[in-house]
Amino acid sequence: MIEFYGNRVIDPVDMKMYDLKKNPPPAGEVADRCIKRESDSDDKVKETIAPYFSQLEGIVAAFDAAKVLKVKGTTITGSEEEKALISEVSKEVWEEA
Repeated sequence: MIEFYGNRVIDPVDMKMYDLKKNPPPAGEVADRCIKRESDSDDKVKETIAPYFSQLEGIVAAFDAAKVLKVKGTTITGSEEEKALISEVSKEVWEEA
């Protein structure tokens, strides 16, 4: 999540979002006026997701351990890691059915 939000910028003129690695703004005027929102800073993202991680153990404990699937995730759409994640989740879900 930090990488996803950390690479995000916005063009304040047309409010279009860009990813600096996967979909950078056009060079020149558009790129020059793009800004990073305060809410996309590493510290703000960590602060925003902290409550989730502080409650995660209790949430997982509320469910049958056999029904909790723990997988590594990625925010890189189309990556080999994402394909492996989807494959792993699909395998677990369909084997349970």
